[in-house]
Parts: sequence; structure tokens; C-alpha cells
Amino acid sequence: APPSGAGVAPGDVCMATNPTVRLQGATAYTLNSGDVSGPWNGLPGGTYEVHAHYAGDGTFAGSDSSPVSITVSPEGSTTALLVFGFDSVGNLIPFTSQPYGNPAYLRADISGLSGHGVASGYVSFFDNLGSLDGMQYGLNSEGTAATAQGVFSIPSGQHSIVASYAGDAGFNASLSAPVNITVTKAPTTTTIALSNSSVIQGTPVALTATLSTSSSGFGPGGQVTFLSGGTPIIPGSPVPVAGFNGGGNIQTGAIVPAQGTAVSVVTLPVGQNSITAQYSGDSNYVGSSSAATIVNVQADFNLAAEAPSVTIASPGGSGTIIFTVTGQPGYNGSLNFLPKSCAGLPRESTCTFNPALVTGSGSTTLAISTTAPHSAKLENSGWWTTSFVATLAGVFLLGGAS
Repeated sequence: APPSGAGVAPGDVCMATNPTVRLQGATAYTLNSGDVSGPWNGLPGGTYEVHAHYAGDGTFAGSDSSPVSITVSPEGSTTALLVFGFDSVGNLIPFTSQPYGNPAYLRADISGLSGHGVASGYVSFFDNLGSLDGMQYGLNSEGTAATAQGVFSIPSGQHSIVASYAGDAGFNASLSAPVNITVTKAPTTTTIALSNSSVIQGTPVALTATLSTSSSGFGPGGQVTFLSGGTPIIPGSPVPVAGFNGGGNIQTGAIVPAQGTAVSVVTLPVGQNSITAQYSGDSNYVGSSSAATIVNVQADFNLAAEAPSVTIASPGGSGTIIFTVTGQPGYNGSLNFLPKSCAGLPRESTCTFNPALVTGSGSTTLAISTTAPHSAKLENSGWWTTSFVATLAGVFLLGGAS
């Protein structure tokens, strides 16, 4: 109304706060004979200084009422929880029972009991009354919070998942009804790799077991036992597994599977060794065994002389020494002793081996012969003679094994 005189103002009135911000969602009210009344229930919880604002028209100037203090208590809220997974072809389905490491997608929808207003704030997810992942998820403009990247690390077993809404100025906190899910152990595949598939007896061999999974959770733990012919290799196993975590790549959207490895360096007996790796499994992964792979271990031998040297007292003399070949168990190779294997002999000396071929374990006699003193004619000079004492400090042998 005008401050004095007659007249009825036409037009619209709206409600505003602080002091000129129009209340969100409030409509304009059309004046009827200069006044208007009606309900509005769009104020969220909190305390407000509300006034009526008249914009004016061609006759009447705009004006504002004195403010009225209004306190709105928060209303009750409801939280609805959904848990989704994927089937084998990638379709979104309710997560009822899935192997460990399959992503679970959780969504919470918050609504007020009155049906008016949109909740804000945060939602947390709990598993069997404990925090699921230690995270808080903010509500969007529709009052929804979700684990957009999925949760990959829910351990195997029975789970009761709930969503907890913390509340805001307009909505009280609330807790969803539990959603029960089952996480089964994830399958594994074990393969084995060798540093060498054929070695000489006494040579260490590195055995590497690789555990492959389709899980995107934490890497497998537990132990791997290496076996030869079905019998555990002692020492050398069991060996703890070093696990490598899987998960989702935020940039590419790719799912990286978890993996584990176990390594043992062992010395194997002579012969064909059929090696397998057996994974025990752990609380989240099923055990598995590798296919067999063969390591051939060839027997070795020792070669020893009966003395460190052969002493020949005077030129023309001879000497012998016995070499003994001692094979390890299973050794059946051959050594061929050749005269040209000798090195470091005096001039005009020869050597022979008897026998020249030793198969398996055995011995051979090395005989060294020297030449007696003799004369030689030199140009423009007279005859001369020489004599010596030869000591064979060592013999260098080149043996051929077959």
C-alpha cells in the first residue's frame, strides 16, 4: 500500500532473504486488491530473515517489508543403497555373489520425508559395521553419492553393506537398510619358469612361479611349494609369495589384474627332475598348481694327479704319473687323453697316456720320455755336448668329455 492516500498496488510480490536474495524455488505471488497470502514449504533447515519484496510498477515504487525471523528444523531423511557388479559380458547387475577383486559399485540416494528439497553433504559406506574404504562421497545436485571407480578390495566372505548419510542443515542423518553380498575366493593360474633347463651337477637353478589372476584387488599372498617328482624340494620351499596389487586405471579405464611371484634357487640331483609349483592359496585366492617342466642335471667328475710334479733326474730318463677320474653318482662321460695335451716339456721329450680313453670313473698313466745327451755339429764351430736335469713342474691337460 502507498504510505498515504488511496490506491491499490497491482503486480507481484516475492520472498527474499539476506536481504535481496530471492528464495530458491519460491514463485512470485500475484497481488489481489493489494495483498496476497499462501503457503510455501521450500525453505531448508536453518534460520532466515525473510521479507517480502515488491518490485513496483508504473505508478507505485518498489518496497520491502520488515524482515521476519524464521527457523526451520531439519526434517527426517531416507537413504536408499544399491550395490552393482558386472556379469561376464559387461552388463550391470545386482552384486549378489562375485569373486574377490571384481569391482562393486555402490550408490546411495538421499531424499527428505516431505519430498521437497535436495540433500547435500556426504555419504560413507560401511561393511559389517566397519568402514568399507575409509572414504566420504559427496552428494551431487540430485542427492546421490556413488563410488564411480568401484571398490575392488572387499575381502572374501559374507558382507552386510550399509550407506550412512551424515545429514545437513535441512535433513537429518539416516542409515540405509543393509544390502547383503557374498564375495568368493578368486581363482588363480600358476606357471613356472626356469633359469636353465640343463645344468651340470651342483649348478644352482632359479625356479620362478608366477600366479596370474583376473582379480583387481590386492595381490595374492600365501606360499608356493616347489616339488621334484611330487616331493617338496628341501631346502628351497615353501617360499612366500610377493603380491602385486591390481585395480582400475582412472585415465584409461583399463582393469589391471593382480599378480604374484615366488622365487627359489635350488640344487637338484643328477638325472631328469620333473619340477612343479604348488600355490597354497590365501584368504582371498584359491590355490593352484603348475604343469610340470623338466630340468636335466648332468653328473660331474673330478680329475686328480697322484703327485704335483714328475721329476726326471737326467736327460734320457723317463717318468710316470697316474691321473684318476672320479665321477659323481650317475656320471658316465668319457675323457680322451691326447699326447698333444702335454705342455711345458723339455725339448725332444714326448708323452703318452695309457689308456688314452677313460669312460666313467678310472685312471690313466702319463709316461714322459726325454732324450739322452748327444752331439750336434754347428757351422764354423766344433762339436759340443750338453746334459741337463729336467723337472716337470706341471702338465696341462685338455680332456674331451662325451
